[in-house]
Amino acid sequence: MLVKSPPAAVKNTSAPAPAAYPGKVRPWPLSWLQAAAYLAFCILALEAVFALAHVGEAEYLMPDRVTGFTLMPNKVITQRVEGFGSFRTNSFGMQNDEITVAKPPGVLRIAVFGDSYVESLHVARDKNFLQTLARELGQRLHKQVQVLNFGVSNFSVAQDYLRYRTLAKRFQPDLAIQVFRVEESDKLLPQASSYLSLVRPVFFVGPHGELVYDDTNVRSFYNSSSGKNMVKNQWLRCNSRLWNVAGVLSQNIQTLKKSLTLKKAPAATSPAPSTTGGAGQQTASNKDRYLSCYWYMMDKQLESFRQECAANGTAFMILRTPMIKAELDQLRTNPTETNLLNATASRIGAPILNLDTPFKLEFGLKNDGSHFLSGGHFNRATHKWIGEHLADYLARNQDSLLQNRAVSQ
Repeated sequence: MLVKSPPAAVKNTSAPAPAAYPGKVRPWPLSWLQAAAYLAFCILALEAVFALAHVGEAEYLMPDRVTGFTLMPNKVITQRVEGFGSFRTNSFGMQNDEITVAKPPGVLRIAVFGDSYVESLHVARDKNFLQTLARELGQRLHKQVQVLNFGVSNFSVAQDYLRYRTLAKRFQPDLAIQVFRVEESDKLLPQASSYLSLVRPVFFVGPHGELVYDDTNVRSFYNSSSGKNMVKNQWLRCNSRLWNVAGVLSQNIQTLKKSLTLKKAPAATSPAPSTTGGAGQQTASNKDRYLSCYWYMMDKQLESFRQECAANGTAFMILRTPMIKAELDQLRTNPTETNLLNATASRIGAPILNLDTPFKLEFGLKNDGSHFLSGGHFNRATHKWIGEHLADYLARNQDSLLQNRAVSQ
C-alpha cells in the first residue's frame, strides 16, 4: 500500500515580524511631558499671532473692592466696535502714557474724571479732547500742561469721587474736572448686576447730612459665582488673549441662546395707550420725578468731591458735555438736570462750563454722522471741538480757578 508523505513545509522567506515594542519602552511620564510641551508651544504660538493681529484685547476691566471695577494696568486695549483704537494703559491703570506721581516743576496738572466719553477708546490717544486740551492750553499759557485721564467706562460720579480719593489725589493735580454728560444722573441708584461693568458702589446721605458709602452691590458681586471666577482667573484675563477670545465666544453663545429663548416666548400684550399725553411727555415726566426725588444724593456727592479737592489744594470744576441717543441719532435733552446741576455748582462754589448748549446751538439736535460715532461716542471732530473750547475757557479763567482751589466749603 502506498502512503502519501505529508507535503513539505513551505519555507517562509519573508522577514520575521518585528516585536510589538522594539527596544526600550518609553515611560509614560515622558510622553505626557512631550504632549504638554507641544500644547504649550501651540498656546504660545497662538498668543503671539493674536498679539500681532491685536485680537483678544477687548477685555480691560478688572474687579476693584472700592470702586467696583477699574482699568487693568499695563494692559493693551484694542476695540473695533466704533472705528479702531489700540492703546496700552500705564502702570496706574490710566488711559495715559506713563507718568510720575510727583509733578514736575512748572507743570500745570489737570485731572479729568468721567465715563467712556472721557476714557476715549474710540479715537487715537493724541486726538482725544484731553490731549487736545493739553496742547491747546499749553500754547495759550506758554507752559507745559499735563492732562491725566481718570475716565473709566460706565463710571458714575460716585466712582469718580472714589477714584480721586484712592488714586488721583496722589498726583496732586492743580485742577480736577468732573465731566457730567447729559443724563449722568441715571447712575445714581444702586443696581445689582452680574456684569462687572455695572457693579457700582453708591453714596447715600445719612441722617446728619453726611455722605454714606454703600458697597452692597460690590460685595454681592464678589460673593457670586461670576465674581469668584473673575477673581480666580484674573491673571489669565489680564495676560491671555486666547482666554479673552474664548470668553467672547462664550458670551456670544449665551447671548444667542437668550435671543432664541425670547423669540420662542409668547409676545407680550401691548399696554393701553396713555390718555394723559404722548410717550415722550410721560418719559420726561418720569425723569423729572426721579431727579426731584434723588438729586440730593448727587448734590452731596459733588459737594464732597469739591471739599476733598479743596482739602488737597486742588481746584474743582464741572464740565457739561452733550450726549446722543445712538438709536435715534438725536442729541439728548434734559433741562431739569441741567438746572439742578447749575444750582448745585452755584451752591458749592464750583465753576461750570456748559458745552452742551453751545454745541446744540451750533450743530443742532439731529446727528448727521459728522460728530458722533455709531455707538454714540465723540468722533475726532467733537473731541477737537470740546478740547479747544475747554482750553479757551481755562486760559481765560486760570487765575480765578487756581486762586480758589484751597477754599474749602
